[in-house]
Amino acid sequence: MTPEHPSNPRELTNADRIRSMTDDELAKFTASECWTEQNNFCQQKYECDAILSINTIPEEMCEQCALDWLKMPARGKQND
Repeated sequence: MTPEHPSNPRELTNADRIRSMTDDELAKFTASECWTEQNNFCQQKYECDAILSINTIPEEMCEQCALDWLKMPARGKQND
């Protein structure tokens, strides 16, 4: 069991970590260079590279990568 979810034995996800942030923490997180320039959720998939060479990546593909990232176990400090 995790301290964040004593009744739930699953690991804390990125989405859980974000949901627990204060407004100030969330503002720092979303404005951080790590988030805006490196896109923590970007998985740099081969399909994206192929599309990017001729067009822009469809928003739906980015949304799926973001959703996958939100479901991953949280690591590091609050505003990583």
